[in-house]
Order: sequence, then C-alpha cells, then structure tokens
Amino acid sequence: MQTRLYGLVPFAARDKYQQGRGNMLIKLAGITLSDAKGREMDQASLVTYLAETPLLPGAFLLNQMEWQETGANSVQASITDAGITVCGKFFFDDWGRVYEFRTNDRFYSKDGKDYLNWGWSALYDRYREMNGVNVPTVVRAVWHMPGGRDYTYFRAGIKEITDQAE
Repeated sequence: MQTRLYGLVPFAARDKYQQGRGNMLIKLAGITLSDAKGREMDQASLVTYLAETPLLPGAFLLNQMEWQETGANSVQASITDAGITVCGKFFFDDWGRVYEFRTNDRFYSKDGKDYLNWGWSALYDRYREMNGVNVPTVVRAVWHMPGGRDYTYFRAGIKEITDQAE
C-alpha cells in the first residue's frame, strides 16, 4: 500500500508472506519505521493471507486449507505452510457473504521487535461483482485490545481486481 498521509507525506506499508517468511515493512517519507521479521511475523503474515481469501475466492480451494463447520453461519478455517499452522473463524451473513474473519494467531507490535498476542479481525463490506466474482469492496482490520477496546487501524476500498498473469 502506498498513500500520502494528510495528502502530503508519503507513507508505504507492505505486509508480505513468501516461502514461509513474513515481513511487515512500514515507511514514512522514505524512513523505515518498522521492519518486522521473525517467527511471530511468519505466523501473522500467514493468517493475514488466510483472512484475505474473500478477496481471491479461488484461494479457498488450496490443499493446505482445512474447514470445520462451527455454527449455522460460521466455519473454522486453518492453513498450514512451511511448518506453520494458523486458524481463524469466518462469519457469514444470510446471503452467504463473509462479513468477518476473527483470529488470535496474529501479533501486534509497535516497533517490530516486541510482540503482543491480541485478538484480530478483518471485516468485509459492500460486495460487488468483479470479473464474474462477488467480492467485498471495503475491508477493515481491527485489533481487539485489552479492556474490550477495538482499534480499527486499516480501511481500504477495492476498486478492481486484476489477473497479474495476463
């Protein structure tokens, strides 16, 4: 993600999972604020990938995923890759659309060195058909902090989804 804070200051964040390794890189005006790596980030990045599957529904079919029905409108999902297993619960509305993914397998860090294990959710809204697939066009990321406080730290609108292989 690249944007400008207050329309002025360049801000970039990259949350990457590749070949069993996770990394959260955050830069403000070209200065690195955080470059989080290690076991906690490997796990956190893999669970973020799991949370993003409603944006790329074909990912739901990967062999590394396991599913267990937990209620009329929810399923527990897990994914295993490179010796790491993470899980979370997807919640569905009456139309079968995912509206929330909730997990405890993600870590919060202010500095990329010290990690706290808090609950985390991805929230999905405003579904629209893109390339023949019904996908959410608004996604929010929320930390469920101690004391019952929720902190929404990310909100994005999705304008299009393209196939990079083309």
